[in-house]
Amino acid sequence: MMKVFRPFCACLIGLVIVATETFPTFAQRAGVETKVASLLSRTCTGNYVQKKIANVSIGRRLYPSRAYIDSGSASQPFLIVCKVNSKGSKKGFGTLRFTLGQQDNSTSVVLDVRFFLNGNLTSSYTFRSGELRTFLLDVSRVEDVAIEVYNNGYSVPLYVLEDVLEPMN
Repeated sequence: MMKVFRPFCACLIGLVIVATETFPTFAQRAGVETKVASLLSRTCTGNYVQKKIANVSIGRRLYPSRAYIDSGSASQPFLIVCKVNSKGSKKGFGTLRFTLGQQDNSTSVVLDVRFFLNGNLTSSYTFRSGELRTFLLDVSRVEDVAIEVYNNGYSVPLYVLEDVLEPMN
């Protein structure tokens, strides 16, 4: 019985491997872009983003960060502008999922973050020590995303924990 069972299993596994490599998925057949991307890996201006993977304490929990954004000043914000979609693109990105956090023990530092889509203010949030927030932005009809970061006098980093551009459905 075992002499028949092992070759049968080997053939079955081989057939599954060949079938999954040979036949395209539904998304591939429909021509749908299935890859996600990082906003910060797109074409951007501004040298205020440091792509540095590190662990950071936010809200008394440990998170891996992908990068951090320097936090300008009240009179001179740091500005990052990134190209998301080409003009008139039908197969571009649909959603930006961006998670930011301010580390614990940042004393009384307050960071104001503003998101602009195609030059229009669409979202803002004031971060305090230990706060974490995820922004979900519809970028399906957007060419450019701009992020402004202001502080109240002390420059502390704003950590990027998640930075995902998802394709349109």
